[in-house]
Amino acid sequence: MKLLKNYFYQFFYQFLNLLVPLITLPYITKTLGAENYGLYVYSFTIISYLILITDFGLRVYGSRKISYIRNNLSKKTNVFWEIFFTKLILTLVVLIVSIVVFFCKKLSLIYWIQLIMLVISIFDISWFYQGIEEFKEVAIRNLIIKIMYIILVFLFVKNQNNLNIYILIVIITNFIGNLILYISLNKQILKPNLKNLQLKATLKESIHLFLPEMAIKFYTSMDRIMLGYFLLKKDVSYYDIANKFLIIIMIGITTCGSVMLPKISNLFYENKFDEIKKLLGIVTDYYLMISIPLICGILATSKQLVILYLGNEYIEVIPIINIMSFTIIFWTISNITGSQILIPMKKEKILTKSVIIGSIINLILNLILIRKIGVLGVVIATFITEGVVTSIQIYYSKEYLNFNLLKLLKYLFSSIIMYIIIIIIKPLYLKIISGIIIYLLLMIILKVIDLKQIKIYIKK
Repeated sequence: MKLLKNYFYQFFYQFLNLLVPLITLPYITKTLGAENYGLYVYSFTIISYLILITDFGLRVYGSRKISYIRNNLSKKTNVFWEIFFTKLILTLVVLIVSIVVFFCKKLSLIYWIQLIMLVISIFDISWFYQGIEEFKEVAIRNLIIKIMYIILVFLFVKNQNNLNIYILIVIITNFIGNLILYISLNKQILKPNLKNLQLKATLKESIHLFLPEMAIKFYTSMDRIMLGYFLLKKDVSYYDIANKFLIIIMIGITTCGSVMLPKISNLFYENKFDEIKKLLGIVTDYYLMISIPLICGILATSKQLVILYLGNEYIEVIPIINIMSFTIIFWTISNITGSQILIPMKKEKILTKSVIIGSIINLILNLILIRKIGVLGVVIATFITEGVVTSIQIYYSKEYLNFNLLKLLKYLFSSIIMYIIIIIIKPLYLKIISGIIIYLLLMIILKVIDLKQIKIYIKK
């Protein structure tokens, strides 16, 4: 029951992440313009690398470590403060180096403002609440900052000259959100005993998670930097919007991954391998049942969605979204193999190996394809890279993966039938409603969904 509650809270958290861009993204992109929005994405991508360095794998390491010893107050306290002070020291070092580099490079004001994000990242302790499986705290915090963000954006971002104001709004809301999590922290941990803290050991252990994170970050965001370098900032904008569009749609899948990491970590710590396999089998079915019709739904509605929410200025986003949508199947499976198998079971070396290979392939393909076919070159490079990375992870995770081929064929068949029918329908809202109803009916007819079991579950 607690797992379902956590899923609900995390779903609510992700739902807000879905709702807010739906409300604000059309306004921001139109108000700031493609060039300015692209500049924001480009500069933030650079800062996000600095934040990742200061994180040093500590978020994932902290969530997993806390999940192991969440019932031991003394150990839990030590782990929290070890991670907090390690993060603090790393951030100060990176901040000093960044200031020197920014000064020497004579970077514009936007980069200096973005650098504040690095400072406030010190106070982000959402990883702790994920580790103790208290997703309610994170969900409430997210609700508060998202409401603030929406209000401030519509109040103060009025034209293309307000780019710096927009960045400050993002910074302020994130900072307040981080501070909110400290309100109930004293109920969970004690004051730090500096003599007992082992910062070197924490740094040594977290590096195994930092390497795959860095490699993943490299091939998932280096494309934006390369686009900004070789092409125009508006091309960065098109690619980033398409990427955000797909991430928003994958809310159900990313929610489950966040909740399952601490749960499986705890089961692994208690050597309950049969329970892990059973749980992963359910999750795999759930993932595939959602991701396959999502791809077909995107292909049928992307043109109308882009024109409706973003306008004709962003019509070039449509083919990017359509091609990138096929990457969803790789993201889905790698979410299981990476976040729910390799990381909880301390197989970071395999994860690192897969993403480093992916990073090399991605870099080579981007260098070749960007100059030849522009933004679509990045999309194709991403698709191939994700396919390679996922295949490697599947090979090393096959002991715990359980694909039901018959169910997979049923999902595929139902999704194709759904696509064929809704592609004929013109109104967007009818496409979406009809698509959901048709797919669910086919799932019931093909006996994938058991109505009797659902009724029993609802009664319970």
